[in-house]
Amino acid sequence: MPDVCTLLRERMAADPSCAPDLEALAQAQDRHRTTLVKQFARRYGLPPQAWLRNWRVARARTLLRDGLPLAQAAQAVGFADQAHLTRVFKQVYGSTPGVLQRAGASHTL
Repeated sequence: MPDVCTLLRERMAADPSCAPDLEALAQAQDRHRTTLVKQFARRYGLPPQAWLRNWRVARARTLLRDGLPLAQAAQAVGFADQAHLTRVFKQVYGSTPGVLQRAGASHTL
């Protein structure tokens, strides 16, 4: 049976729009929420919410490279709308998704 950190990561990857209930998950494993967050961060390098944000943006980047429109990519990875994805994308990658899409149109990525 997978441990709680693996379960949490799998749940977030399977449903990127989820907001994991860390308190309930920790209690089900007879742990404190803070302990779960620290264990997850040690294993995966980031706390759960930051890991999920980065995973969602990386997945959106792949979808955009594959030609999916921005609004559809945003919805597919659980962002509220394309503006939300654009803001977070720029925080993570330093440029907007449009720059990526234009670069993909000018040459093969």
